[in-house]
Amino acid sequence: MELERLKAILTASHMKEFAEFVDYGYIAKPQLIPNREKHFRLKMLMEEFNFLGVANELLRLNQYVCEQRETKMLLDRFSHGLRHVAEYVSQNQEDLYLFSGRIYTLEHDIELFGTLSGKEAE
Repeated sequence: MELERLKAILTASHMKEFAEFVDYGYIAKPQLIPNREKHFRLKMLMEEFNFLGVANELLRLNQYVCEQRETKMLLDRFSHGLRHVAEYVSQNQEDLYLFSGRIYTLEHDIELFGTLSGKEAE
């Protein structure tokens, strides 16, 4: 139970850092990504799926005890959004290559729970 809680906290902190990295790159460091339109679309995708809100909620839920049902629900919601973001980044790899490493890390974190590859439907 404690291990599940720690995995959820690690995943939530990675989610939060990724969302903040995309926002920071768009606002403070526009020269990082040459095509600002694609970066803006990535930022809008992340806002549509509310990555930062899901990460904050996941951190709050698992701060003291593991809430398995709510954690699974939030991770399923996040993995759905991450699939769309990963697909968009892979289609625009030449401009958004900077984010591919973070997406790989998030996919690996979600796979620790077994929810990324559609296993939640089985």
